[in-house]
Amino acid sequence: MENDTIYVTMFKMFTVRFGDIMINGDDMKSDRLLRLFAYLLYNHERIIPSSELVDMLWCFEEVDNPIGALKNLVYRLRVLLKK
Repeated sequence: MENDTIYVTMFKMFTVRFGDIMINGDDMKSDRLLRLFAYLLYNHERIIPSSELVDMLWCFEEVDNPIGALKNLVYRLRVLLKK
């Protein structure tokens, strides 16, 4: 592909465009999935510890298995991006 630039809009409406493929916030079907994707895009230049992601996603909530929940969310994001 000649132009492999990814265009991201995070204000007003979340959108990610790569060539003729576009994903928007409505495609996510989950607020946490959207927040995870946006956080990873915003912090793409550094390694993010899983504990930081758990704190960001479930900051004031009790989760029985936070790492398991995070793994599930990452799996769902990967499936969405493969499409």
